[in-house]
Amino acid sequence: MAGVKKKDRAVVAAILAAALVVGLVLVNRGLNSASQAQAARLAAAQYNGGESPSSAPADPPDGQAQAAPDPEPSPSGEAQDEPAFGTQTGQEESGVEETPAPSAGGGAMTLAQLTDWMVNESSGALAADTLAQAESALAAGVGTADDALRRTFAQSQAPGNGQARRNQLEEEAAALGLEYLRCRDILALREESAAFYEALVQTVSGQLQAAQSAAPAETAPAQSAAPAETAPLEEQTGESLEDAGQSDENQADGEQADEAQAGEEAAGAAQTERLQADLETAQAALASAQLAVEEAQADLQAATDALNTALGNPIGTFLEVTDTLTAQALPALTADRAARQALEGRNEIRQAAYEVERAEQTLNQLRYEYAPDSPEILEQQAVLQQAQGAYSQTVSQVEAGVRDSLTRLELQSRQLEQRAAALEQAGTSAPQTDYALQSGTDGTWSSNLSQLVEQWTQTESGRAALIEEIARFNLDVICFQHAVGAGCVAAEI
Repeated sequence: MAGVKKKDRAVVAAILAAALVVGLVLVNRGLNSASQAQAARLAAAQYNGGESPSSAPADPPDGQAQAAPDPEPSPSGEAQDEPAFGTQTGQEESGVEETPAPSAGGGAMTLAQLTDWMVNESSGALAADTLAQAESALAAGVGTADDALRRTFAQSQAPGNGQARRNQLEEEAAALGLEYLRCRDILALREESAAFYEALVQTVSGQLQAAQSAAPAETAPAQSAAPAETAPLEEQTGESLEDAGQSDENQADGEQADEAQAGEEAAGAAQTERLQADLETAQAALASAQLAVEEAQADLQAATDALNTALGNPIGTFLEVTDTLTAQALPALTADRAARQALEGRNEIRQAAYEVERAEQTLNQLRYEYAPDSPEILEQQAVLQQAQGAYSQTVSQVEAGVRDSLTRLELQSRQLEQRAAALEQAGTSAPQTDYALQSGTDGTWSSNLSQLVEQWTQTESGRAALIEEIARFNLDVICFQHAVGAGCVAAEI
């Protein structure tokens, strides 16, 4: 009998609970209907200037236009003009007061100043601070009151996450600043190359003009002397045999002069031809160098635009990074020490360890509710095994990545030293435009144009490669310094 009463009480309790739920639903619907009706009345009142729809004025008679209402006077008694299209008249229209995005402004700055602004004042820095506040709240127990494991992880992981976000901003600033420096130095190199080829063109062109102007002056005496030497031949009639012999000698001399003149003309033509070919070669090289200057200018402009965007500046704001692009010092770390620091500080490893603890906790909770061979227990055991495997894999990846990065940095450092030494030995500046022609025994002409061009091409190529390698090396050094610490990835709490 007691069992029946207990069952009846349960039925009654269920009925009362259902009735309570139905009543709450009905009350909620009534409140919603009332609020919607009130909103509709307010909207209608605003639409009609504060009057109800029933009190709206009647349409004017046919043929008469309704006069526009006078502008509402301001508190000072003057009529207010309507706002222009696209403008906002106040907070009533926008509804939300916008916070201006941070801007660093233009001008000259160092790479250290750029990095400091990105880490502490940029939009990314503000977002990092907000995330840090959220994690601090979780560490204090807000939303984690019933989850001691998550709360403890938030308390221990918050500093590492903050460092990772700062590292990420530092790498972004370094990438932008180093790209600007790389483009700036490449542009200076391309302009130096264009100046070299322009001077070479002027040198060759000057020699060509001199050769062309000297050719008529050399041939003029021979042409004027020809009639005087051949004149006795035209008056041989009636002359003595002695005069005829003298005429033969003069004729022979004239033929020799003609041959000499022809040889000189041929040599001058060959010289002119050589100069003309060299001028065309130098002009083609100059055109290519000028095109390289334009490409370098476009690259520098793109790097400046990227900097202005990251700094919150309008596109076109004057901006420059004033550092000298030189190779940084290699971190004084052995591979073992670097790997040990990374394993102790990287957020990815801490995240993987937390996932293992979370999976173990869930499995222990399920063991109080299910049999050891139940699907719930077996599935959670698989989750735990996957988490353990992911942890081992993360540890291996972090250690291997740090060791490989340090090895490659050491190789890059030696390559930079070798390239700098080779450039120092060969010369880093453009050669003097000592263009010279040389005549061969066979009447052909040669020049040192190809040697000058080849020498500068090698120098320019080596300097460009050194600029590229230094910029990449410096960024890799910064990334390595972060990799042996907290890294650049924040753990999920």
